[in-house]
Formats: sequence, structure tokens, C-alpha cells
Amino acid sequence: KELIEQPILSIKDLFTEANYPLHGSLSKNWMLPTALGTLRPTCLAPETMINGDLSTHNRNRCYLLVGFSKFVDFYPELAADNLRALGYNTKAVTLDVPSLRSRHFVTGRVLAESFDRYELISEISELLRPHLSGVDVIGFPAVLGIRHPLQVKSKFEQVLGCPIFEIPTLPPSIPGIRMQQIFLKAIENNGGRVTEGMQVTGAQFKDRKISQVFSEAAARYKSHSAKCFVLASGGFLGGGFISNSHGYAQDTAMSLGLHLPVDHLDWFDKEFLSSSGHPVFKAGFPVNSKFQPLENDDLLFDNLYLTATSLPGYDPLQERSLEGVALVSGFSIAKYVAQSHTH
Repeated sequence: KELIEQPILSIKDLFTEANYPLHGSLSKNWMLPTALGTLRPTCLAPETMINGDLSTHNRNRCYLLVGFSKFVDFYPELAADNLRALGYNTKAVTLDVPSLRSRHFVTGRVLAESFDRYELISEISELLRPHLSGVDVIGFPAVLGIRHPLQVKSKFEQVLGCPIFEIPTLPPSIPGIRMQQIFLKAIENNGGRVTEGMQVTGAQFKDRKISQVFSEAAARYKSHSAKCFVLASGGFLGGGFISNSHGYAQDTAMSLGLHLPVDHLDWFDKEFLSSSGHPVFKAGFPVNSKFQPLENDDLLFDNLYLTATSLPGYDPLQERSLEGVALVSGFSIAKYVAQSHTH
């Protein structure tokens, strides 16, 4: 239990300091609505989302889901219909916002930047007033600003007189961008450097020790040296794993051969939305207790560690555990590496 509690407390402290608090504990999940109107059990959730908790004791509340006519990444009527089928008192409205009519594209980023400048709050509030009769809570797509979401949420609540919450939509995720910026700032404040958009294509190693990895550059490969390396590949869906028609699969960075739980003919269930998931998503690399990769029980590299979807034997899609596994394994690796280099 301590292995899980410590990283959770650490990330909560980090996000509180960044003024984007995460709420929750290991004792109980939030039940948060998705953009499809299903329920997602969640251990930790940003403060902008927790008013949307659909736990049993909240069934008597009336929820109003709000969309925008030119924003095609969230359909409030669809979400409301599915939530009503689950027994929740839910209404929906799609607002035609005059100041957005002239825009060719209304993306989550466009809306979030407008909310950061507080431009749309008064206009949207006036459009919402005729729809508030009997409403207890209002749900928006998760676009209420990138830099100031808590302030935007607070301003809406003051004007409309009821709690507000966000519902995550299709990528690119605005809450994801907020969280990424917090992580990047924390890394840089602790002396780290982040390089984006450079695919790692190989490594140089000798005697079970990696000395550097190589990434693609404009006209050559660029080398990156370090004492230790962590592989967080993104798996098949993230483009970190590749396979061929003969059933061989490997990661794209280190060319390590994947451990797959079944023959390649059985990687996928016949039902696309199978309740038992697809075995291929349990692929990964065997590791020891320090998350170092093994081959036939022998250590492959002394200074390589694996996290998130690189780990075998669990299905992050079925379990909805990807972020939790990434957090706990990443925290454990960092703690071990820091202690080993201190001593």
C-alpha cells in the first residue's frame, strides 16, 4: 500500500503547488462522466471535474450539459441521453455563441485560450440563463482555460449560482496540456531538459550498460548521454511497439523483443468491444523488482528501467489503470535511481 500511497501524495503536492489541485484517495473512486455519457471510475481528478461526481448519492441532482454549436468534439445531447439511460437526471443544451460564428474552426485550444482571457464567460452565462430552471450542476467540455481554469470555473459559479464541472473530450486534451505544462515546469525547475518531437531510434551499449541513445535529427542522428535511461514507450497505441505478420513484436527505441501472452493469431478478440479486452494489450517486457528488463531471467541492462505500457501482464484499457501504473512505477524508478546514485 505504501508503494502506491507515496506517489499519490507526491503528485497531489506537486499539483497543489501549481494551483491545479488533484482530489481523491485510495479509499474511494470518483465516478466521473465521459464525453459519451458513460462513467469512469477515477482515483484522482482535477478540482475542475469533481463537481461532476456521479456516485450513487448524487442521483437526485439535475445536471445540465453544455456544448457549443461549432465545437464538434463534444455533443452534450449524446452524453445526456446515455446518462439518462443510466438513471441520472440530465439535460443538454448546445449554445450558438455569437462571438464564435465568424471562426472557421472552433477547437478546444481556441475555446481554452478565449476562456483564459475571460472573453466568453459573460456571453455564455447570458445564453445559459433561460436553461437553468431546476438545474443543480452544470457540465462543460474541458476547455475552461489552460492557464486559469480554477478562476474561470469560479467566475462561472459566481455568475450562474451553481457548481460547475468539466468533462474531458477528444484529444488534444486541454486538461492533458495543463498537466503536461506542470510536469515540464517541475522537470526544468529541478535541472532537467525536455526535448519534444524527436524519435529515439537506437542505443549504444557495452557490457549490459547503455551509454547513449540516438534520436532522429534533420540530417543526422543526435546522441543523448546519461547514467540511466527509462523506457516509457506508449505501447502499440502510442506507436512505441511495432510488429510483423509473423508475430514478432518489439519496441521502436531499443529494439527489445516483446513478451506476448498468446500466439499472434489470438492477439485480438473477435469482438471489437470485447468485455474481456484484447490480449495484445497485455504485451510488455519481463522486469525484476527494480523495473529493469529481463531476458530468460537474466538482466539485460544495468541502467535501463521500464514503466507504463512497457510493463507486461496488465491491460491498461480494460483496467483503466495506465496513469496509475505509470505514476507508481515511474516514482519507484526515480526513487531507486536517486538512492543508488546518492550512495
